[in-house]
Amino acid sequence: MQHSATRIAAAQLSSRRRVRTAVPASPFVGMVCTTGPAFLSSALPAVPGARIDSLGDSLAVLAEAFGETPLRFEIIEESSPGAVEALSAAGVQVAETCPVLTVSTADVVAAQADSDIAVEVVRDGRQLAEARSVATAAFGRVVDGEPLRTDTRDGGRVLVRHKGVAVATAAWSPVVDDIAELVGIGVHPEHQGRGFGALATASAVRASGAELHWLTPADAGADRVYRRVGFRQAATAVHLGPPR
Repeated sequence: MQHSATRIAAAQLSSRRRVRTAVPASPFVGMVCTTGPAFLSSALPAVPGARIDSLGDSLAVLAEAFGETPLRFEIIEESSPGAVEALSAAGVQVAETCPVLTVSTADVVAAQADSDIAVEVVRDGRQLAEARSVATAAFGRVVDGEPLRTDTRDGGRVLVRHKGVAVATAAWSPVVDDIAELVGIGVHPEHQGRGFGALATASAVRASGAELHWLTPADAGADRVYRRVGFRQAATAVHLGPPR
């Protein structure tokens, strides 16, 4: 099944509106995170599929709305032709370019788990605190502010344990148009290289209830992990502004 970049971008926009404060700044929308770390705030194209040639006063509007929070843009290039060029011409720097990888639930490769490994869907505050602790260790920065969600269609998280110890986690966004974005996939540094990241990723795909899942890998190592569980490139993401 083919999944267009515009469909993914539209789902991303709708999903972010559910968990961020939206600031209209045509041709963009600022998605400001008011309950978590600043790096979760970014600006997205307001109309997925539309060409962007002029920025109008969007940069000034967004700068005021973001305040001391660094202004970042997330563009799915195939869905917003001209956006990267227009932003670059205005002096906004490209921070990174990475593939947009997708997988259907039916196509995900189930990672093998032995009897010492357990996968839990986060349902209570204790599990959420453990997942945040793993993510903080994995990413080298404090991860907090994420609310507890009990309906997987509203987003959620899995926690992987090895011999009872929390070792990996993966989260997904609210499901829109049967699409969910996978985020916050991390393995505690003391437990990396043992397949826990792949298991967390595949488990999040199966737990979310969405039909299609997408993500952007942070580096080549993460890219290899995601491709092992069935993800393939569907588009290209360009992030502008401070590096993530």
